[in-house]
Amino acid sequence: MKAAIFFILFPAFLFTQDVQKTVPPLRYTAALFSRGDSWDSTKTPNEQPHFLQHGKNLKKLKEEGKIAIGARFGEFGMVVFKSDNAAEVRSFFLEDSLIVLKYLNMELMPFTPFYKG
Repeated sequence: MKAAIFFILFPAFLFTQDVQKTVPPLRYTAALFSRGDSWDSTKTPNEQPHFLQHGKNLKKLKEEGKIAIGARFGEFGMVVFKSDNAAEVRSFFLEDSLIVLKYLNMELMPFTPFYKG
């Protein structure tokens, strides 16, 4: 009798459960920018050589959907990329003169949000 009840109720139980797809969380890499050896402290950021090209590179990366968020804080800049592959993120800056010529240092690290905004 218990077996009969089980076979009658179990299929109903299966169909009443919410089926949720498991979506893996996005993974990010943060690029932290600080002043490099070539930085001219007598000039503002916008006056630094190659700054315009650097801005165009970041704009292109944003338009391509590769950037989650970017900000300046104090004397630092940070850009969070929608990638957990540091080598890929580093490749975004291979031709960015501000980085290549050491006007800015770039440090890459995993970025793991723990609060949603």
